[in-house]
Amino acid sequence: MGTIDYSMMDALVVDDEKFSLKIVSRILNQIGFSNVQEAKDGGQALTMLSDFCGNKAQLIIADFNMPQVTGLEMLKAIRVGQKHIARDIPIIMLTGNTDKHLVAAAMALDVDAFVAKPVSLKGLQGRINKVLSTPRPLKAPKDYQKINVDIKIAPPTAEKEETDQADSTTTEGENKGREVLLTQVPVGAVLARPVCLSGGTTVLDSGIKLTERLIEKLKDLNGLGENIETLWVE
Repeated sequence: MGTIDYSMMDALVVDDEKFSLKIVSRILNQIGFSNVQEAKDGGQALTMLSDFCGNKAQLIIADFNMPQVTGLEMLKAIRVGQKHIARDIPIIMLTGNTDKHLVAAAMALDVDAFVAKPVSLKGLQGRINKVLSTPRPLKAPKDYQKINVDIKIAPPTAEKEETDQADSTTTEGENKGREVLLTQVPVGAVLARPVCLSGGTTVLDSGIKLTERLIEKLKDLNGLGENIETLWVE
Protein backbone atom coordinates (compact mmCIF):
# COMPACT_ATOMS: atom_id res chain seq x y z
CA MET A 1 0.00 0.00 0.00
CA GLY A 2 1.51 3.34 -1.06
CA THR A 3 1.63 6.49 1.01
CA ILE A 4 -1.48 8.64 0.59
CA ASP A 5 -1.08 12.38 0.11
CA TYR A 6 -3.74 14.08 2.24
CA SER A 7 -2.59 17.61 1.51
CA MET A 8 -5.32 18.27 -1.07
CA MET A 9 -8.10 16.46 0.81
CA ASP A 10 -11.03 17.81 2.81
CA ALA A 11 -12.46 16.01 5.83
CA LEU A 12 -15.47 16.52 8.08
CA VAL A 13 -15.54 15.44 11.74
CA VAL A 14 -18.97 15.05 13.37
CA ASP A 15 -19.32 14.63 17.14
CA ASP A 16 -21.33 16.33 19.89
CA GLU A 17 -18.52 15.72 22.40
CA LYS A 18 -16.22 18.72 22.02
CA PHE A 19 -13.17 16.96 23.44
CA SER A 20 -13.46 14.03 21.01
CA LEU A 21 -14.20 16.42 18.14
CA LYS A 22 -11.00 18.38 18.76
CA ILE A 23 -8.85 15.28 19.24
CA VAL A 24 -9.95 13.74 15.93
CA SER A 25 -9.57 17.06 14.10
CA ARG A 26 -6.07 17.47 15.49
CA ILE A 27 -5.11 13.96 14.37
CA LEU A 28 -6.36 14.68 10.85
CA ASN A 29 -4.29 17.89 10.79
CA GLN A 30 -1.24 15.98 12.01
CA ILE A 31 -1.46 13.37 9.26
CA GLY A 32 -1.77 16.09 6.64
CA PHE A 33 -5.40 16.88 5.78
CA SER A 34 -5.48 20.40 4.36
CA ASN A 35 -9.01 21.32 5.41
CA VAL A 36 -10.79 19.80 8.42
CA GLN A 37 -14.33 21.00 9.12
CA GLU A 38 -16.31 20.26 12.31
CA ALA A 39 -20.01 19.65 12.98
CA LYS A 40 -21.77 19.03 16.30
CA ASP A 41 -24.41 16.64 14.96
CA GLY A 42 -25.57 14.86 11.82
CA GLY A 43 -27.98 17.62 10.81
CA GLN A 44 -25.31 20.30 10.81
CA ALA A 45 -23.00 17.92 8.92
CA LEU A 46 -25.58 17.34 6.17
CA THR A 47 -26.08 21.08 5.76
CA MET A 48 -22.33 21.65 5.55
CA LEU A 49 -21.89 18.83 3.05
CA SER A 50 -24.60 20.21 0.78
CA ASP A 51 -22.78 23.58 0.81
CA PHE A 52 -19.21 22.24 0.73
CA CYS A 53 -18.11 25.00 -1.62
CA GLY A 54 -19.28 22.89 -4.53
CA ASN A 55 -16.70 20.25 -3.70
CA LYS A 56 -16.93 16.73 -2.28
CA ALA A 57 -15.45 15.92 1.12
CA GLN A 58 -13.01 13.05 0.78
CA LEU A 59 -13.74 11.66 4.25
CA ILE A 60 -16.28 11.86 7.08
CA ILE A 61 -15.54 10.69 10.62
CA ALA A 62 -18.66 10.66 12.78
CA ASP A 63 -19.89 9.51 16.16
CA PHE A 64 -22.91 7.20 16.43
CA ASN A 65 -24.76 8.79 19.32
CA MET A 66 -25.59 12.47 18.82
CA PRO A 67 -28.63 14.68 19.51
CA GLN A 68 -30.98 15.89 16.78
CA VAL A 69 -29.61 13.80 13.89
CA THR A 70 -27.53 10.77 14.85
CA GLY A 71 -24.51 9.45 13.01
CA LEU A 72 -26.57 6.53 11.73
CA GLU A 73 -29.29 8.84 10.37
CA MET A 74 -26.62 10.97 8.71
CA LEU A 75 -25.05 7.88 7.14
CA LYS A 76 -28.40 6.81 5.68
CA ALA A 77 -29.14 10.30 4.36
CA ILE A 78 -25.82 10.31 2.50
CA ARG A 79 -26.19 6.82 1.08
CA VAL A 80 -29.68 7.54 -0.28
CA GLY A 81 -28.45 10.80 -1.84
CA GLN A 82 -30.30 13.43 0.20
CA LYS A 83 -29.50 17.10 -0.44
CA HIS A 84 -27.52 16.10 -3.55
CA ILE A 85 -24.60 15.02 -1.39
CA ALA A 86 -22.19 12.58 -3.04
CA ARG A 87 -23.37 9.12 -1.99
CA ASP A 88 -19.93 7.51 -2.12
CA ILE A 89 -18.14 9.64 0.49
CA PRO A 90 -16.08 7.31 2.72
CA ILE A 91 -17.51 7.33 6.26
CA ILE A 92 -15.79 6.07 9.41
CA MET A 93 -17.93 5.67 12.53
CA LEU A 94 -16.53 6.39 15.99
CA THR A 95 -18.04 4.60 18.92
CA GLY A 96 -17.55 3.85 22.56
CA ASN A 97 -20.66 1.69 22.39
CA THR A 98 -20.99 -1.73 20.77
CA ASP A 99 -24.78 -1.90 20.51
CA LYS A 100 -25.32 -4.78 18.09
CA HIS A 101 -28.28 -3.26 16.23
CA LEU A 102 -26.41 0.00 15.59
CA VAL A 103 -23.45 -1.89 14.20
CA ALA A 104 -25.65 -4.11 12.02
CA ALA A 105 -27.50 -1.09 10.58
CA ALA A 106 -24.23 0.72 9.87
CA MET A 107 -22.91 -2.36 8.07
CA ALA A 108 -26.10 -2.52 5.98
CA LEU A 109 -25.58 1.14 5.08
CA ASP A 110 -22.04 0.39 3.89
CA VAL A 111 -20.16 2.27 6.56
CA ASP A 112 -16.50 2.10 5.57
CA ALA A 113 -14.89 1.39 8.94
CA PHE A 114 -15.38 1.44 12.70
CA VAL A 115 -12.96 3.02 15.17
CA ALA A 116 -13.31 2.61 18.93
CA LYS A 117 -12.95 5.56 21.27
CA PRO A 118 -10.59 6.81 22.59
CA VAL A 119 -8.99 7.43 19.21
CA SER A 120 -5.25 7.13 18.63
CA LEU A 121 -3.25 8.68 15.78
CA LYS A 122 -1.80 5.34 14.67
CA GLY A 123 -5.11 3.50 14.81
CA LEU A 124 -7.10 6.19 12.99
CA GLN A 125 -4.47 6.74 10.31
CA GLY A 126 -4.33 3.01 9.63
CA ARG A 127 -8.10 2.86 9.14
CA ILE A 128 -8.08 5.96 6.92
CA ASN A 129 -5.30 4.54 4.72
CA LYS A 130 -7.25 1.32 4.16
CA VAL A 131 -10.55 3.09 3.53
CA LEU A 132 -9.12 5.53 0.99
CA SER A 133 -7.13 2.89 -0.87
CA THR A 134 -9.79 0.16 -1.10
CA PRO A 135 -12.63 0.36 -3.66
CA ARG A 136 -16.21 -0.05 -2.39
CA PRO A 137 -19.24 -0.30 -4.71
CA LEU A 138 -22.56 1.13 -3.51
CA LYS A 139 -26.02 -0.36 -3.75
CA ALA A 140 -28.99 1.50 -5.24
CA PRO A 141 -30.54 4.27 -3.07
CA LYS A 142 -33.75 2.25 -2.66
CA ASP A 143 -31.77 -0.53 -0.96
CA TYR A 144 -30.54 1.89 1.69
CA GLN A 145 -33.92 3.61 2.05
CA LYS A 146 -35.53 0.53 3.64
CA ILE A 147 -32.93 0.20 6.41
CA ASN A 148 -34.25 1.19 9.84
CA VAL A 149 -32.06 3.73 11.66
CA ASP A 150 -34.50 4.61 14.45
CA ILE A 151 -32.50 2.62 16.96
CA LYS A 152 -32.06 3.48 20.62
CA ILE A 153 -28.82 2.52 22.30
CA ALA A 154 -29.61 -0.48 24.46
CA PRO A 155 -28.09 -1.14 27.89
CA PRO A 156 -25.44 -3.86 27.98
CA THR A 157 -26.88 -7.37 28.21
CA ALA A 158 -25.56 -10.10 30.42
CA GLU A 159 -22.63 -12.02 28.96
CA LYS A 160 -24.32 -15.39 29.51
CA GLU A 161 -27.45 -14.29 27.68
CA GLU A 162 -25.40 -13.13 24.69
CA THR A 163 -23.48 -16.40 24.60
CA ASP A 164 -26.67 -18.46 24.68
CA GLN A 165 -28.14 -16.44 21.80
CA ALA A 166 -24.97 -16.70 19.76
CA ASP A 167 -24.81 -20.47 20.30
CA SER A 168 -28.36 -20.87 19.00
CA THR A 169 -27.51 -19.08 15.74
CA THR A 170 -24.54 -21.28 14.89
CA THR A 171 -26.66 -24.40 14.50
CA GLU A 172 -28.38 -23.06 11.39
CA GLY A 173 -26.73 -24.43 8.24
CA GLU A 174 -24.30 -26.40 10.42
CA ASN A 175 -22.93 -28.54 7.60
CA LYS A 176 -22.58 -25.80 4.99
CA GLY A 177 -19.20 -24.64 3.71
CA ARG A 178 -15.76 -24.67 5.27
CA GLU A 179 -14.45 -22.73 8.23
CA VAL A 180 -11.62 -20.27 7.52
CA LEU A 181 -9.73 -17.94 9.85
CA LEU A 182 -10.78 -14.32 9.37
CA THR A 183 -7.13 -13.39 8.83
CA GLN A 184 -6.90 -15.92 5.98
CA VAL A 185 -10.23 -15.44 4.19
CA PRO A 186 -9.58 -14.74 0.50
CA VAL A 187 -11.15 -11.71 -1.15
CA GLY A 188 -14.02 -12.91 -3.31
CA ALA A 189 -15.01 -15.81 -1.05
CA VAL A 190 -18.78 -16.29 -0.63
CA LEU A 191 -20.28 -16.65 2.83
CA ALA A 192 -21.85 -20.06 3.43
CA ARG A 193 -23.34 -18.95 6.76
CA PRO A 194 -24.40 -15.58 8.14
CA VAL A 195 -21.94 -13.59 10.24
CA CYS A 196 -23.48 -12.82 13.63
CA LEU A 197 -22.40 -10.65 16.54
CA SER A 198 -22.14 -12.04 20.06
CA GLY A 199 -25.78 -11.20 20.79
CA GLY A 200 -27.02 -13.06 17.72
CA THR A 201 -27.56 -9.98 15.49
CA THR A 202 -26.72 -10.75 11.84
CA VAL A 203 -24.35 -8.29 10.18
CA LEU A 204 -23.72 -10.19 6.92
CA ASP A 205 -26.06 -12.71 5.31
CA SER A 206 -25.00 -15.96 3.66
CA GLY A 207 -24.41 -15.66 -0.08
CA ILE A 208 -22.54 -12.34 0.19
CA LYS A 209 -19.24 -12.11 -1.68
CA LEU A 210 -16.53 -10.83 0.63
CA THR A 211 -14.67 -7.77 -0.58
CA GLU A 212 -11.47 -6.47 0.97
CA ARG A 213 -13.49 -3.66 2.55
CA LEU A 214 -15.95 -6.10 4.18
CA ILE A 215 -13.15 -8.22 5.60
CA GLU A 216 -11.50 -5.15 7.09
CA LYS A 217 -14.81 -4.07 8.68
CA LEU A 218 -15.16 -7.45 10.35
CA LYS A 219 -11.66 -6.99 11.77
CA ASP A 220 -12.75 -3.54 13.01
CA LEU A 221 -15.60 -5.19 14.92
CA ASN A 222 -13.09 -7.29 16.84
CA GLY A 223 -11.57 -4.00 17.97
CA LEU A 224 -14.98 -3.09 19.39
CA GLY A 225 -15.11 -6.13 21.62
CA GLU A 226 -16.48 -8.76 19.23
CA ASN A 227 -14.76 -12.10 18.70
CA ILE A 228 -15.10 -12.99 15.02
CA GLU A 229 -12.21 -15.40 14.56
CA THR A 230 -13.51 -17.54 11.70
CA LEU A 231 -15.99 -17.38 8.80
CA TRP A 232 -17.82 -20.15 6.98
CA VAL A 233 -17.37 -19.81 3.23
CA GLU A 234 -18.42 -21.85 0.22
